[in-house]
Amino acid sequence: MIDTLKSAFEVELQLLAFLATDVELQQHYLTHLADNQAQQIRQLLAVAAQWDRILALWDFLADRCRKQKQAITENEQQLLTHGVEIHNLIWKNKTASFVSPPINTRYDYEQHQQGPMTGDTIIEVWLEGLKNTAGNLQKKPLVKTQ
Repeated sequence: MIDTLKSAFEVELQLLAFLATDVELQQHYLTHLADNQAQQIRQLLAVAAQWDRILALWDFLADRCRKQKQAITENEQQLLTHGVEIHNLIWKNKTASFVSPPINTRYDYEQHQQGPMTGDTIIEVWLEGLKNTAGNLQKKPLVKTQ
């Protein structure tokens, strides 16, 4: 039974292991880390279900992208994707989703956020945008232009 539970929460355990290595992100997203693994999993799921916490995570990651002048990491993307997936579990016929513009298209300030301000052609998506369950764009994709 314990192996079945560990298997069922494999993604959450991987994310918690990642957050243990990124204390700044852990403190921002979870505020504090609970004492035991079961509480940590509950904490991760409770935070992920809240749309405002997903938006705050997106803002944190966007700031990090700008400072580091690069796209989010695979682990950071997994954390954000996990949050959206968990959040979507509370809705019956609606889903929040990611928005990503095609590469080599024209930058549009109404649809995108620009990382380094160096041109008008999108050459990389640093952080996908977010649409809420009503289909409204809440966070514009953060892109690198040239």
